[in-house]
Amino acid sequence: MPHALSQPLSRPSSSVSLSLDSSQLAGQYDVLSDHQFANGQSLAAELGIREGHRVLDVGAGTGRLAEHLARLAGSPRAVAAIDPLPLRIALARQRLGPEFRLEVGVAEDLSAFPDAAFDRVIFNAVFHWIPDQPAALREAARVLKPDGRVGITTGDRNSPNAFQIITSRVLAAPPFDHASATDWLPYRVDADQLRALLQAAGFAPELLDLRTSMDHFPTAEALFAFNDASSFGNFMKELPSHQVAAARQAIAGELESLRDGQGLALRHHTLFAVARLTD
Repeated sequence: MPHALSQPLSRPSSSVSLSLDSSQLAGQYDVLSDHQFANGQSLAAELGIREGHRVLDVGAGTGRLAEHLARLAGSPRAVAAIDPLPLRIALARQRLGPEFRLEVGVAEDLSAFPDAAFDRVIFNAVFHWIPDQPAALREAARVLKPDGRVGITTGDRNSPNAFQIITSRVLAAPPFDHASATDWLPYRVDADQLRALLQAAGFAPELLDLRTSMDHFPTAEALFAFNDASSFGNFMKELPSHQVAAARQAIAGELESLRDGQGLALRHHTLFAVARLTD
């Protein structure tokens, strides 16, 4: 029987907009998402995806991971993928072709798929964008076969990276004084919250691990471009437009403290979870 959450998750005052994406941002993400793609490959390995499995990729973006999942599962027809951003699904269709089932849709509503249709459901670098995480996990449980597994990678709310810390500090101080513009990843969870969410949806966690990895960016502008693209336009969206250039300049100055011989060194802290459906 699903467990009740020990305490409800607080919700942010700001919300994520799905209307800020553009062809430019979608294209940027397609070429700048190497770190997320690598995490997705690792998560697929943890899920034990193999030939004959049917897999649902939730928040598939431009389809890079779905293509990898199809190789593991042995066929494009073994993989379905959804994303709420039409421009990114359009790029996925260009990449993957007609054999893949690609849908515009949200994690909280998987009604396009029948019960017990998949062996694995994967949420890679998307869980922190989902407003109703309990609903998304209930839907994942519904579409999974008995003893199926769900896999998640997501940012840990207790371990912001240096870019997030610097950005928050700069935007909360004069002349910007706009602390609410700093939380462009509003639905992050920690390990205890993620465990409780999984158990409440009828899953038994088999892996719940905080992993650290290093990424390098040649310039501050490259790091801004990644955050613009990966947030589909939500990065600093609440900052008044006339302050954006000055804010980026101030943040760029502080980011230089991260520079090593390979560029701006950014240490990421990512929660990896794999859980088995018990109901």
